[in-house]
Amino acid sequence: MNILGLLKALHVFGVVVFMGNMIVTAVWKGRADRQDDLLVLQYAQRLVTFTDLVFTSTGAFLVAVTGILLAFRLDAWGQRWIMEGLGVFVLSGVIWAIVLIPIQNKQRALLSSLGEGEDIPAEYSRLAKRWMIWGVIAIVLPLHALITMIIKPN
Repeated sequence: MNILGLLKALHVFGVVVFMGNMIVTAVWKGRADRQDDLLVLQYAQRLVTFTDLVFTSTGAFLVAVTGILLAFRLDAWGQRWIMEGLGVFVLSGVIWAIVLIPIQNKQRALLSSLGEGEDIPAEYSRLAKRWMIWGVIAIVLPLHALITMIIKPN
């Protein structure tokens, strides 16, 4: 396999891992957040942190590095569709870093102080709604980047 083929394969793999984890996490976290079960919520929060570290960040790294290398290798750096795709991808990462991760950490802290039989604080639910809204935005942005990279509008 040549270097271009390898970069393309790693880029697509990164997109699949990145997007797949974000979408699946939003679905199962959303379902878990509707439960009134402390153990389910605690487990879901731990798993969100774990899968973000293992899958979302790894996928994002692969997408970013291989995408930049491909843009230069294909002499496409600076083209509008590259800059647009990169811009919305970066914006999604900013939302993840400054909104979603802090919400997840706050939710985990709220739950970690609770014992069996204690009520789940109302703040947890407010944070869950905020997480879902921002999470959907953080998913739609890279979906836009994906479409932009495929159709390459002028």
